[in-house]
Amino acid sequence: MKTNKKLNPKRVIKEFDKRALRRKGIAKVLSDRFGIELNKSFDKFCYSFIKKYFPKKMGNVADIGTGMGRLAKYFSQKCNRLIGIDFSEKMLTMANNYLKGKDNVTLIYNDAVDVDFLPKYFDLGVVSLVLKHNNTTRAIKIIKKLKKWCKKVLLIEHITGGTSGSDISIMRTKSWYLKQFKPMKPVATQLFKRDKDVVLFSIFQ
Repeated sequence: MKTNKKLNPKRVIKEFDKRALRRKGIAKVLSDRFGIELNKSFDKFCYSFIKKYFPKKMGNVADIGTGMGRLAKYFSQKCNRLIGIDFSEKMLTMANNYLKGKDNVTLIYNDAVDVDFLPKYFDLGVVSLVLKHNNTTRAIKIIKKLKKWCKKVLLIEHITGGTSGSDISIMRTKSWYLKQFKPMKPVATQLFKRDKDVVLFSIFQ
């Protein structure tokens, strides 16, 4: 694990702004490094996991690093209010278009480490494929905020995979995430595996 690797937030923002401009819609979930078949497989696994563990209506949901709004759209149908936060303005522009008409959705253009909410304000916090794009100091800050704000947290994150060579990604182990989320406990955990990719799905409570 590259614990000392430093990721410049401005560089990460620039990269995600580029990705937003390159994409022709909302179909892709993972980096452009992967083919469409991997995305379809990931999508199927992702939504199966979410539907299994979050079948009922919730109160407030936070979506950290909401990106293009794909998970925000699903959870907006399951909650009273959803707040999505992202520091890529162009990604949020796509999310605004994708979530148009969702009156219970508020999108905030800001860095998650610079915002705050009341303790346990959210029934659920969602952080999907986000922490790997933050250096260790920032990742820990985001996790601490999620533990403060949320009654439950849904973590979706690469622990090995094709993005390991990316200069805006850090692969961290499953045990690292379990340690950082303490005293919250993983109440459900599954791994998505395909080729070199392993993505951790875990719900902390």
